[in-house]
Formats: sequence, C-alpha cells, structure tokens
Amino acid sequence: MNDEREKLWRQICRQFYFQNDALAQQILRQFEICKTDDTVISVETPMEKLSIVQENCKALGLENSSDPMHKNAMEQIIERYELIKNQIRSEYHQNLATHRYEEFHKLLLQRQSTNYCLDDKVLLVREKEAFIRLYDSHHEKMSKITNFLRQYMDTLGSHPFLLGLKQVIQWNLESSNIVGWRCKEIHVYHRHFINLWLIVVSDAVFLESAGKTFAADSVDLLINSLNFGHYELTKVATEKSEPRNRVWLMDPYLSDQDMRDLLHLFPPKYRLEGRPSGDKYMTGLFRMNLIGLCDEPQPFFQRWCVLL
Repeated sequence: MNDEREKLWRQICRQFYFQNDALAQQILRQFEICKTDDTVISVETPMEKLSIVQENCKALGLENSSDPMHKNAMEQIIERYELIKNQIRSEYHQNLATHRYEEFHKLLLQRQSTNYCLDDKVLLVREKEAFIRLYDSHHEKMSKITNFLRQYMDTLGSHPFLLGLKQVIQWNLESSNIVGWRCKEIHVYHRHFINLWLIVVSDAVFLESAGKTFAADSVDLLINSLNFGHYELTKVATEKSEPRNRVWLMDPYLSDQDMRDLLHLFPPKYRLEGRPSGDKYMTGLFRMNLIGLCDEPQPFFQRWCVLL
C-alpha cells in the first residue's frame, strides 16, 4: 500500500476516535459503505464540506471502478484500512481505560476511613479513647446501604460486589477478627498485634460492572458509610490501564449488632446472581468493639420496636 495513503488514513481514524471529528466521521462512513457496495456516496455531508470528503476519499483510493484489477486492489486496500482502523480503535479504548483507572485511583487517594491511617508501607488502626458509636450514625449508615441496594439491585453487574460485601460482613460476625476479601497477601501491622481480616479487590470490580455511577457510589458506600479502610496492594510499576488490586479493610469498631443489622438489609442469596468478589484472609488485628461496648445504647422505644 502507498505509505502516504496509510499515513492519511491513520490521521483520519485518529481524528474520528480521539477528537470526534465530523469530517473524519463522514469519511469512515464512506469507507463502511465502500466495503459492502463497492462504491462511494455522500451521506449527510453538508455541501460546503462535500468536496473535502470526496478529495480525501479519492486520495485514499476509495473510488468506484468496473476494472477487475482495480477491484482486486480495492479489496487489499479495504483489508489494510480495516486493520489500521481496528488498531487505532483499540488504542482509543486503551487510552479511555487508562484515563478511567487513573481517575479512580486519584479518587481513592482522596478518600480514607476515619478509623485507619496510612504511611508509605503500613496500614494503622487509629487509637480512639472513650470512643462511642452513635445510634444516629448507625441508623444513617443503614439508610445509605438500603438506598444503594435499591438503586443497584436490578443491575446484574453489581451482584458479585453485593455478594462479596454481604459475605465479608457475615465473616466478621462469625469471627473475633475483622474479615475481608482477598486476592493477594499483604502484611498489615498494628503495634498491639491485634487480629484482623482484610479484603483485596481489583479496581475492575468497580469500573467494569454496573454502569457509570457505580464506581463513585460504591466507594462512597464503602468508605463514607461503612468506614472501610483501603490500601493499594502493590507499588510495582504496571500498565496504567491495568486494574490495581487494593486491600479493603473492615471497620474495626463495628460491633456484632451493627453487622446483624446490616445483614438484615441484604436480599436473600437466591436473588443475587454470580460469584462473590474476592475471598478472605487473616491479618494480625482484632475487632475493637466486638460486643458493642462502644455503641451508644438504642433509645428504649426503638429497641423494643426492633425486637417486636
């Protein structure tokens, strides 16, 4: 193929995919027609732009002819152009994925649990003297998870995340240690060597599953509502478009009663499809509020309403 033609075609494809250029779109539309009809016609091209489109099509060799040799050459040209177009389209989607993952990474760098702090190498539990978990705060948390479930329950792509979240709460309820999802091992330290479970989840769980708003909403649920801590699993250089694996660490101040209340909000397992995201892993950190000594007592009326 003529190198100048290939260069022009690459330029047009890039203008369409990366810049959403209207003229480039018309030329690619002509190309698609040429693949099936062996001809080039104008489609919704303004008259003042028609000559530019026609000139580019001519320069690319996308011209109709009854000559058999020309038809054979056209088939080779179209095959080559199709390959180039697919390569550039792949670059565009790769670039888009890179941007999405980097934006998600920046979002998480700005968000962290109030019960954890990070330095460069370790994840630390914040010491809280005379800590009280307010009843109103717990009630607000339950309202937020209810709204989240209502919004995403009908989206099948969210079900593995919901199953994993339900599972990690259940694990914690059954253990004196904090339990979480795990993909790979990470060391978590605390100066009192308290036992803790953690969760490691790929960023793809948030970005590739349940729509445009799911990533931001699920991060808001985990960090702002459930107070999960998080930590990037590895610091080694990887392709920017590759999902990062992150440690998600359960709130160490959740009591058994907190978790029972949360589990009651989830739908039954048969209504959730797929496999839960992640699996569990033991750390060296204990739960701080196992039997609810730090929980504010429920008002008498609310407590008996729940029991009844």
